[in-house]
Amino acid sequence: MSSRPKIKSVWIYALLITALIPLTIWTHRPHIEWISQLSKQGTPAPALDPNSPTGYELGQRHFIGKIERGDSYRWIAALQQIPDQGLFSERKILSDTLPTGRPNLSSKLYLSWLHGITKVIQWTTGESYAIASESTAIWEPVISQILWITTIIILFAIRFGLVPAITASLFLLLFPPIFAQFLPGTLNVRNLAMLCSFCSISLLIPRPREEDFLHPRLTPTGAILAALALALDPSFGFPTVLIAAIVGIFGATKPQALNHAYRWAFTGASLTLVLWFIDQNPWNPAAGELRANHPLYAFAWLGLGFVIATVSDFRNQISISKRIVPQGILSLLLLLPLAYVQLKHNYLGWLYPSVALSQISSLNETVAYSNLFRWISTTDRAEILFLMLPGTAAFGIIGTRIISRKEAVYLSQTKLWTAILILSGVLLICIFRIRWILIFSLACIPIITTFSSKKRQESNWVLMTSLLVYFMGLSAWLTKKPEQYQRPSGNDELSIADTNALLYRGFSQWIANHNPNHELAVMAPPELSDSLIFHGGCSALMSTDWQSYPGQLAASRLLSAPEASEVEAVLSSIQLTHIVLPSWDPVLTMLVQKPTEAYKDTLYDRLQNWILPSFLRPIPYHLPKTPLYDDQKFAVFKITDPQEEALELSRLAEYFLEMKRIEPANLVGQSLRTAFPEDRNATIARALVYNQTQDYTKFLDELDRLEKDVKNDFPATSWDRRVQRAIVLALGKRWKLSKKEIEACIYSATVEDINELTPLQAFHFSRLAKQFKARFEDPQLENILKAKHSEYTTN
Repeated sequence: MSSRPKIKSVWIYALLITALIPLTIWTHRPHIEWISQLSKQGTPAPALDPNSPTGYELGQRHFIGKIERGDSYRWIAALQQIPDQGLFSERKILSDTLPTGRPNLSSKLYLSWLHGITKVIQWTTGESYAIASESTAIWEPVISQILWITTIIILFAIRFGLVPAITASLFLLLFPPIFAQFLPGTLNVRNLAMLCSFCSISLLIPRPREEDFLHPRLTPTGAILAALALALDPSFGFPTVLIAAIVGIFGATKPQALNHAYRWAFTGASLTLVLWFIDQNPWNPAAGELRANHPLYAFAWLGLGFVIATVSDFRNQISISKRIVPQGILSLLLLLPLAYVQLKHNYLGWLYPSVALSQISSLNETVAYSNLFRWISTTDRAEILFLMLPGTAAFGIIGTRIISRKEAVYLSQTKLWTAILILSGVLLICIFRIRWILIFSLACIPIITTFSSKKRQESNWVLMTSLLVYFMGLSAWLTKKPEQYQRPSGNDELSIADTNALLYRGFSQWIANHNPNHELAVMAPPELSDSLIFHGGCSALMSTDWQSYPGQLAASRLLSAPEASEVEAVLSSIQLTHIVLPSWDPVLTMLVQKPTEAYKDTLYDRLQNWILPSFLRPIPYHLPKTPLYDDQKFAVFKITDPQEEALELSRLAEYFLEMKRIEPANLVGQSLRTAFPEDRNATIARALVYNQTQDYTKFLDELDRLEKDVKNDFPATSWDRRVQRAIVLALGKRWKLSKKEIEACIYSATVEDINELTPLQAFHFSRLAKQFKARFEDPQLENILKAKHSEYTTN
């Protein structure tokens, strides 16, 4: 007997969906407002540029999410490349894992979904495509939840009836593991992958009053949904295929099961191959370690189909030599490649224990559970009760039906054991991948509906009563606002992670503005690297993406190098331009390996003590004046040609002065006086130190040396050192000589010369040029100079 909804019921379902859509948006409103306000804090947005692929000048961006920022940044960046490069053009990502980059394994299916949402936002708001793509990150999770609600209501309406549809829709809005999946500002493929997996699994669940249910059927529709899940995320897709295969093996008791298995396997495997081809993923399994869609999954799917066919033939007493043996051999040949690659090379693929799968939701990224038992042992009892109650109820009802003599008929037993297999399979995965608790809880709803009572009205009454009691208790619990399910809203204070994200964005835009028309390649901690790539348009040695592991190895080798020659060789091979070391980041310290030889220090240790190799120059960058950064350092080093020791120490002294660290500046000045008393670069640095420490006698001595050099037309060692000499002469009120130097510098300046200035040097140079009424002939040079000292006022 079919359970398809009648025409009258269609209006009820349509009304239900129509009512739930605005309710869903309303529940997300505080989070959306908070995320929108977060991006507006900190540094102002860069100037809009309609010719830039990012929508902002110099390829910068301004959006800041809350959770899983790295993944969200990468999806937005991929979206913004579509207008110029198309949806299927980028095969390699060069923004991290320098110098070779890494394969692009992102799902084109999900990217197409994001592209469609972006086009709608662009059409609705009138924004450029690039700016609309940042809004997509805010609205896509909301739209995904609406898609979940609509799809499951329709699916449940067709298969299980009105009450399960209402129950499922309430679960989607109120059940903590479900509503915590949809976080505005966060882009990931999991939500769509979980939806496809659940819908595929739900098609295996017997319908209520399905009197002709003789065996579970594997349908092409279920295969299509599982293939979509596999293409999005194999950690959801392939377990779905395995659960269906187990159910198919159990139901392979009738001859027609053979055709069902073939259609299911060929449909799923074919679509998997098509989607792999569309994604343009490489054939080599090492590229993605089977964590992305791969033909080996398609071959294994075919193998599972032949296993089901073999079992069906064996149960129906088909000739062993005729079909069973060939099919068995073929199934092994198709299954073995996936198993061999996983075991031989330790490519866990769909079994990979990612942090995201070890969390019920991503709201608290610092907590992960290795298995369900670990979660049970460390979680509040009320949370365990509400999350496990649907599963407990489902197994309890099934157990009662098995024990009951009234249900001891073949028809009911088949339905019962099919439900047991489905729930047990999902629960088994849920034990080791706790994120699956969402699918497990939703799958319990139709099973409870199917087996709670043989009579429809009685079944609905039992379910509605239980539902009312359950959601009343759940609502009372949620009023206490369990911390792990709280989303930011209203006047919530910024967390440390949020403050760091704002700082990283500000620095990324700062370094881009201070190095216009230069391709920057930076070694920095992974989270900062994500921001440098996204907000600053830089390239980075590594990122938070797991595929940047080769970059982490290169960073470990660089930071652990005990010799300057090895450091220089590594830098040359990966062509870095900057190294950035925040003192609070824990990742870089874990990458450092202590040298085996005694009395050897790593590069990381030497940089912490300001013992710099000749090819590193410190660049001043000031942290915001907040208590969080009072005792922290943010060291930025530019990779240059090897410098003479006197020049290197001179620039180090000037760096300390610009950072307002007078004591170390004075110590370096003393070293310059002892080691290089006649060096002209050292003379400039010492003069600046003595001026800052108000030791005017020594300052005048250094000033006299510089004055003689200028009068005798003795050239400075470089353009930026001549600017420094002009600044020192101005400090000593040698205005004519300073003007002569400034005018000479303006006459001979190039873009590369100006880029050698620090922000404070650029500020003093600009102020003196204005004072002496000296101007660049090229307006571009003037703009670059202004950008260089943008953090200083020119009043």
